[in-house]
Amino acid sequence: AAAGRYAPMGIAPSGEIWLWDTQTLQRHALMSHAAPICSLAFRPDGAMLLAGDSEGHIGLWSVGKRGSWSKTGELASSLKGAYVACSPDNQGVAAVGADGRLIVWHIDRQQLTFDTGPARHLAIVRDQGMPPPAAVVYSPDGRSLAYTAPGQPVRRLFLLSGQIDDVGNGRDFTCLAFSPDGLTLAAGARDGSVWLWPVM
Repeated sequence: AAAGRYAPMGIAPSGEIWLWDTQTLQRHALMSHAAPICSLAFRPDGAMLLAGDSEGHIGLWSVGKRGSWSKTGELASSLKGAYVACSPDNQGVAAVGADGRLIVWHIDRQQLTFDTGPARHLAIVRDQGMPPPAAVVYSPDGRSLAYTAPGQPVRRLFLLSGQIDDVGNGRDFTCLAFSPDGLTLAAGARDGSVWLWPVM
């Protein structure tokens, strides 16, 4: 799946999502959002595609074989942009906004399970309607997730307890990844540096 923006002259940018069959390289579907897409994430079982847009909405798209698809729901938030990730057990979806607010839902019930609450005030500079990049990623065991936003540290949320720890300093990190064994967290910064932290 890939997403982009489409903005005919005189019309506000909207979001497009394209699906390709990786075996035949044929494009099977075009799905649209009312706002530009910030991020995409497949559920690990491949049956659902999550699409977070610049207005904080998260579209839930059921994806079948041979490119069939249908929109099954939408999670609405007040996030300034929605950068999304799906939990390893296919049940959770997390979204972080450019202001650092994190929200977690149960997918099937479309029910809110965690919210860090309103973030501190931050002037968001948008590029043609797009908020600056933020990042969120689940640990391989699904018990925690890491997230960050511009000018803020990398933080780790432990889902069972709700405890949040600061992992690293704020350097405008734009992407995060756990190692497969879950013992190392990596972050890529806007300045091109890559940071590694041991995590337990």
